[in-house]
Amino acid sequence: MVLVKKTIGPWGSVILLFNNLSGPGVVGIPLLFQQAGWVVPVVTMLWIGITTYLASSMICEAMRYYPKNKGYRSRVEFSTLCKFYFGDKIYLFTQFVFVLSLQSVNVTGIIETSQVMDRLILTIIGKTGAIQFYPHFGWTWATALSQGSSCFPDESYVLSLGFLLTLVLIIPLGYFNLDDNMIVQKVAFVVAGAIFVEWFVFFAMRLANGPIYHLVPINIRGDAAPVFGTIMFNYAMVVTVPSWCNEKTHSTQINKALGISIILGTVLFLIIGILGALSYHISNEGDLLSTLDSGNGGIIVAISVFLFPISVVATSIPIYSIIVRYNLLENKICEKPMANFIGVILTWLVTIPFYTGQGLLEVMNWSTLISNGLINFIIPFWLYINAMAYKMKSTRDRKEIHFDEALGEEFKESDEYYCFGKYKLIGGDPAPPHFAFGSFFSKDSIAPKFISFTFLVTLSIAVIGVIVINILEKVHIH
Repeated sequence: MVLVKKTIGPWGSVILLFNNLSGPGVVGIPLLFQQAGWVVPVVTMLWIGITTYLASSMICEAMRYYPKNKGYRSRVEFSTLCKFYFGDKIYLFTQFVFVLSLQSVNVTGIIETSQVMDRLILTIIGKTGAIQFYPHFGWTWATALSQGSSCFPDESYVLSLGFLLTLVLIIPLGYFNLDDNMIVQKVAFVVAGAIFVEWFVFFAMRLANGPIYHLVPINIRGDAAPVFGTIMFNYAMVVTVPSWCNEKTHSTQINKALGISIILGTVLFLIIGILGALSYHISNEGDLLSTLDSGNGGIIVAISVFLFPISVVATSIPIYSIIVRYNLLENKICEKPMANFIGVILTWLVTIPFYTGQGLLEVMNWSTLISNGLINFIIPFWLYINAMAYKMKSTRDRKEIHFDEALGEEFKESDEYYCFGKYKLIGGDPAPPHFAFGSFFSKDSIAPKFISFTFLVTLSIAVIGVIVINILEKVHIH
């Protein structure tokens, strides 16, 4: 058993989980409200928020039933759970989807941060440059923004100065451990809070004389296809929960940390989505950042536009890199140099083709539908169902060990003992109760398993349905 040093406390947990929520997808939410009206995004957001909470709690419960992991004593990563509860064949598939999911989040973060870095260079020196790979190879300069968020033409493949600057700043953090990044996460949380408050005040000032854009309840003529994928992308933090759970302190209550962070994130999404959509008319190729940057918001808004991707988006990139590396090493899939390459370096190479045009929205939408939806919102419920089956089987097979000094060597070899109706850890405090349904159902109730199965089926149908809708939208079949 690999013992894990636990240093992330209650508020550190809330900060880490909230930062994982408030990533690159936040600035795309106002456009969804303009494209689809406010009813569909709000309902989808509330539903996915509840699902995120339940999925996160259930994956923690699956960790708790993993052998010799009472109180989350050892390191059990997401891929470790899949290997134990699903078997080798399904595990290999889930490992591939897991890496694809986290790397797709990093791709969007790199795109958003690098584009803002290019705009910063453009603002300071009047131009920004890049190595262009397509349609013509060579060095190119940009002296103004293109139609969308990038400074370069939509159909080009470039390696820009903003991209290189972002790479130099972020890559070193990907080689640290999760707890080593907590000081960065805490600073990012404070800066992000100041930015969001400033945006709220600015939106309210613009709306004082009436909305710029009038939201309808449901925009029948709008494009509602990306709503489900983009909103689900914003909640794609479930897969990071095991790595956090491995390093949280025993005093940190899982459900409380999850609940606070998800509620904060959902409120943030709703306020930014609705107020941002009312305050500006956002182009289909742009997002909130590019719209704020092109407007006349003053120096404070301009500073917030440049600070947001650095403090909010960029700081989440190394977290996902670290989690990918943890999972590859924990399951001995590759050696440390290759794990570092896949987790830290590979994403930057993959980003180049998506850097210009609508690459950000396309990656968010399709990666969510193909990988993030499966790994964050379907597999956790499946893991919980299998974990409950394993628990029932092991309970039947296990001989209860009662606390007695006369137990001798048998007691010493066990990780836990059974005393007064509760399992307790040897040499450590028991983990506090955390399961989402623990206060409502008895430990032998099948209701949580039924709820998990219901979510598993409905989410699978929803993801498949939205994929079909998006494909039909792309080929213009209505």
